[in-house]
Amino acid sequence: MKKKYVIMYIMLLVVPALFIGAMATRWLKHEHGRLRRMAEAALEEQAGTLAGHLDLLLHDITSGAMDDLVQIPLEAPDVMRRWRDSHPFVRQVFIWHPVDGVLLPDLRWANAEEEAFVMRYDALFSGRRVWPVAQPDGESMAAASSVYAIQRARREVTRRSVRQETVGKLQVAVSSGWLPWFWERDAHLLGWVRSAADGIMRGIELELLAVYARFQPFFVTTEDAVTDFALYDNNGEIVMQTAGYEQWHGLHPAVFVPVSRLLPHWRIGAVPAYEQSAVSFAWLSGLLLAILLVAILAGGGMLAWLGQRDYHDALRKTTFVSNVSHELKTPLTTIRMYADMLREKRVNESKRETYLAVITDESMRLSRLVNNVLDFSRLEQGRKTYSREKIDLADFISQITTMHSDRLYASGIKLKKLNMPAMFAEVFSDRDALEQALLNLLDNAVKYAVAGGEVSVALEDSGAFWNIEVADRGPGVPSGLQERIFGSFYRIDDSLTSRSPGSGLGLSIGRRLMRELGGDLVYRPNPGGGAVFVMLVKKEAVDA
Repeated sequence: MKKKYVIMYIMLLVVPALFIGAMATRWLKHEHGRLRRMAEAALEEQAGTLAGHLDLLLHDITSGAMDDLVQIPLEAPDVMRRWRDSHPFVRQVFIWHPVDGVLLPDLRWANAEEEAFVMRYDALFSGRRVWPVAQPDGESMAAASSVYAIQRARREVTRRSVRQETVGKLQVAVSSGWLPWFWERDAHLLGWVRSAADGIMRGIELELLAVYARFQPFFVTTEDAVTDFALYDNNGEIVMQTAGYEQWHGLHPAVFVPVSRLLPHWRIGAVPAYEQSAVSFAWLSGLLLAILLVAILAGGGMLAWLGQRDYHDALRKTTFVSNVSHELKTPLTTIRMYADMLREKRVNESKRETYLAVITDESMRLSRLVNNVLDFSRLEQGRKTYSREKIDLADFISQITTMHSDRLYASGIKLKKLNMPAMFAEVFSDRDALEQALLNLLDNAVKYAVAGGEVSVALEDSGAFWNIEVADRGPGVPSGLQERIFGSFYRIDDSLTSRSPGSGLGLSIGRRLMRELGGDLVYRPNPGGGAVFVMLVKKEAVDA
């Protein structure tokens, strides 16, 4: 029957877990697709923004070069050559006559670069291909925001007005434009201006390598970059890229966006940076399902255990507060009662000293209780500090026992000192912490070992430690509780009606103090009945 219940319990956990896992996997797959679509839309917008920057920069370069060109007189080819040599974005210049053909560069005196230039555009110069008409200043082909198109249009209107003023003075330009040109798989960009009177063409070939250098700052990777970009040329090869994009070499980008109508077939490729460390979605779903199964199987037991533990913690703390309140009330009531009697002078002189002694004893008892609570708080928060000094343990024990012997005697306990060595038993430790631990043991004996009638304090050498042993003839501690008595708030009899009230902190604080000083506090049964608590005080010096 028990096996049947175990199987039922497992089925009640596993079947819902499998169902939830399947539904979660399906939902994750759907969510993955939705997020991918949103990511691709965001990527396309980011790539479009970058393409808009590049297109605007290219437009500024071409328009600036054209503005300079139209201001050079047609009859000054030498000026055009000098301008070519000094302009960073101009590779070649030319003058073409509809009848006479190429006038500049002069092929009779042309160098290899100029001959290659004429050969590249031979289809235009020979008439096999018709020169284009003036191009309208339309929007860029780049998938960028309309903001870039507006900026581009405004700049072109300004430049057109400047050109018209120049044309009015020089009577040369009536139309102009830029012609993308492909030769032997390489892209080139040719700008031209047509003369009004005789149709003579003059123009420039742009130095694209210099233009690419101006593109480079847009492909610098920043620490907060969430997207990596690459610029692809007309052959599909990467011209430049961000640093993170190198890890995607050979992979297809998530989105492509055209750059500009002046660079047809050139595109911006974009990939999200976070996908560089992405794992398989199927593997992730399986891992999530496994985690879900383990969580469901372990969750019930864990929650039950935590609930039981919290219940016991809350019960111990509630009992602790009640016990502390009860223990505080007793000395305070005694102190107030005897103080009132002294104030009202209702006692004779012979009892006056007795009452003052009672008030002093109860005040010291109250101080020890408060010190225990404060020490517990500091230990729990890790704020307890120690002031180490040289201490002669034999003299230290003698002082403490002498100071408290009357109090113990009044409680019905005779205090004995045993095995005190004649030589110095010096240690380097914290006097207040040792005193607190020893007084907690003496108070523990007062609460639980009164029936034994005596308590002995001994000091013995155990090699690496000096052992301070506090032995009594009380009932002792049951074998199953000999470690639990050192837990916080733990008392063997934890009720308010206990004959020996207490907070359950004395032994716990004593052990923690001794361990933080490099020693320990342990329990062992006393032969013949009773309990022995041993404070192990480390001999060797400890750094302050």
